[in-house]
Amino acid sequence: MPCQPRALSDPADLIGLPYRLGAEPARHGATDCINLCRWVLGWHGIEAPVPARNWYRRLHAGDTSIFKEQLDLWGTPAETGIICLVQASNSFGLAVYFDTGWLHCSAQISRVVWSPVVKYEARYCHGKSN
Repeated sequence: MPCQPRALSDPADLIGLPYRLGAEPARHGATDCINLCRWVLGWHGIEAPVPARNWYRRLHAGDTSIFKEQLDLWGTPAETGIICLVQASNSFGLAVYFDTGWLHCSAQISRVVWSPVVKYEARYCHGKSN
């Protein structure tokens, strides 16, 4: 059953969206970690690159180095920031800072969830100012 797009006015509206690789929250009613972060950055007024098809090809092949490479284009390294590359179990993903915690796609339930900052060890964080 396809997901229905829904009105999104705040990052909290993303919580519970289903995970689907390549999906955009407002357009598909689902998201992946890249588009989750892009949506929240846009909400903050920060532009982020549109994911390219080759990003997804690399992810399907298990090449998670694409995250670090792309984060280098999104801003400057920082101790804290609004985008973070996190490691959970044996996989990597992007999380976005919101309301003193991280919004991210949970592998266990295949949905967007919010977690306190202490739940994941930040491997790489970015902050970007306009």
